[in-house]
Amino acid sequence: MFKKTLLTMATVAACLGAASVAQAAPVALFNADYRSAGGGSRDSLVFGNRFTMSSSITAIALGLFDRNSDGFVEAHQVGLWNASNGSLLASVSFGPGQAGTLGPGVNAVGLPNSGMRYLDIAGVLLEAGQSYWLAALFPAPLYDFVGDASNVSSSYASGFSGAYSFSNTLIQPGTAYGNALGVNLLLDDGSSNGAGGNSVPEPATLIQVLTLLGALALVRRRRA
Repeated sequence: MFKKTLLTMATVAACLGAASVAQAAPVALFNADYRSAGGGSRDSLVFGNRFTMSSSITAIALGLFDRNSDGFVEAHQVGLWNASNGSLLASVSFGPGQAGTLGPGVNAVGLPNSGMRYLDIAGVLLEAGQSYWLAALFPAPLYDFVGDASNVSSSYASGFSGAYSFSNTLIQPGTAYGNALGVNLLLDDGSSNGAGGNSVPEPATLIQVLTLLGALALVRRRRA
């Protein structure tokens, strides 16, 4: 009987312990209004942004603006570079159609029914004070081209500056072009230690676990 009680209590405690872990949703590096978007260029272009991190935090997904949230006409690559040495830290490929997951990064007052579409990457620590490039390849005729963002805001970085390059491959852009913010990235649940997945037990559930453990200790003591 004691063994059965012990097993039951341990199982319940384990389940409650698992349920006690609460993770916040990932957050976008920045938010912006997209009041206009279009396409039509005869050349393939890379469009993106340079930014400088205000705190150290882990990037977990790369994103591309999806007008009307209906997927992409063309395939697109999105890349993240270290601006100081030009090294490519991560990249993803969005296929035509409903690739990736819609998420934050577009303000409600922007284009209607539009959002950022994201694909996961292995965690990349973005270090405070370090500058990075985030850019996407837009093959001609640029049906999915995006530009003219406004009201850019971020709690994690500053110094956003758009740029472009004529290229058929994904490269770090080099010609200044104001706030052409058609790309974004997702950060982990808000921890600034770069570890990612910073989970905190919910207080109420933690109390339940501790109460069960106390009851278990009492039973063992009486049986002794």
